[in-house]
Amino acid sequence: MQEQDLYESLLDAYKAQRNTAKTRGISFDLSFDEWLNVWLSSGRLTERGKGKDRYCMSRINDEGAYEVSNVFIQTFGGNIAEARKREWASGAREHLKGPRSCMH
Repeated sequence: MQEQDLYESLLDAYKAQRNTAKTRGISFDLSFDEWLNVWLSSGRLTERGKGKDRYCMSRINDEGAYEVSNVFIQTFGGNIAEARKREWASGAREHLKGPRSCMH
């Protein structure tokens, strides 16, 4: 891949993630250079993408903005598993607060 093509491909990936965050109502406070540095520092840039063994940029506890101090790179599968754990824990807490629970 030519250097210009690689740059444009990475810039497109950055813009896609920024736009997805905006659609989800999540602040995206990373410049292109910051975004790229997070990826380069992880050593996983060439492995990014969807699929359980691919890598994605995640937020700590899936909360707050996409910003340098609040993001890390993990497997896509790991990100999904963490989201399911949080969802289950949240649902379990709500269930325990219900009218038939002895926990209220």
